[in-house]
Amino acid sequence: MKQKLKVLLADDDNMTSKIIATALINNGCDVITVQNGQDAIDQFNNDNFDLVITDLLMPQIEGIEVISHIVDKTDKIKIIAMSSDASAGYTTLLSIAKASGAGAIIKKPINVNELFETIDNLFKDSA
Repeated sequence: MKQKLKVLLADDDNMTSKIIATALINNGCDVITVQNGQDAIDQFNNDNFDLVITDLLMPQIEGIEVISHIVDKTDKIKIIAMSSDASAGYTTLLSIAKASGAGAIIKKPINVNELFETIDNLFKDSA
């Protein structure tokens, strides 16, 4: 991953958040983590981010609503949606996320190299 980005990471799974945040921070990114969709929207409304990575199944407000909120406000932020293979209907959820405005979708458990490749692909046209 070549970019040094400001990232909003929304996931209620502490282990997944820690893995992703640590990998991003070790690659020079500034990462803000939240554990639910409402906090993601609040943080998004109060700060500027280059990238939002959101789980789709979270408490209070789910990831699809987070994506929709961001897309309604701007088309300048890249969004990655993620969901677990264990989630019932995860393929449908990921498809809906893509249709809602996510630039990329990835499955959990997260492969860090795949995540970095996905980020690079999202930003390759912006460089």
